[in-house]
Amino acid sequence: MAASQIRISLLQALRNAISCGEYEANIKDIRQECTDRKCYDPKNFTANFRNNKKLFDFDSFTRETKTVRLSEAGRKELAQVIQELK
Repeated sequence: MAASQIRISLLQALRNAISCGEYEANIKDIRQECTDRKCYDPKNFTANFRNNKKLFDFDSFTRETKTVRLSEAGRKELAQVIQELK
């Protein structure tokens, strides 16, 4: 579930970058897509972002965090995900 959550975050950031130019994803949208794809783990949702902090550009992930922005490492991880999906 954790890997799916992170992949959804990366791909949503890509979608936003294509439409708006920013590699950001809305937490509400990530949570909804995880729910739709049956990979939402409410007990570990926040921990999954904290455990993958290097992929995102934030000091700390809290319940008040509304969006996540990809770091350079996150963009590289996104490129790997895209390669795997080919």
